[in-house]
Amino acid sequence: MTLTEAVANKHLVHWLDNGFVRTLEPHSFAQLAGGRSVLIAFQIAGGPAVEEPCWKVVDATDPLTIDAVERFAQCRPIPRHLQALVHVTYASVAPSGSPGASLAVPRR
Repeated sequence: MTLTEAVANKHLVHWLDNGFVRTLEPHSFAQLAGGRSVLIAFQIAGGPAVEEPCWKVVDATDPLTIDAVERFAQCRPIPRHLQALVHVTYASVAPSGSPGASLAVPRR
């Protein structure tokens, strides 16, 4: 399964970051203005015990494992400051409760 498919089908992704395995809800697979491909995701588990759930921008070349079974239901609106970084969107999920809504991160 590709990152594009993981985002489109709302599969959880596991990211190995500095010795911590973080569980992410991928909301957009995109390219930044500088050409780097990234996953914009909401972290729901993992990392130091004191860390709060938060948004992450993960380089697509980092160690990522797509969970072929576990999915997430809640689509969260991507914060505007992260949307502003995006040059091209490969895949994105629409916010929940928004039938027919545009993508959370606009295609350019």
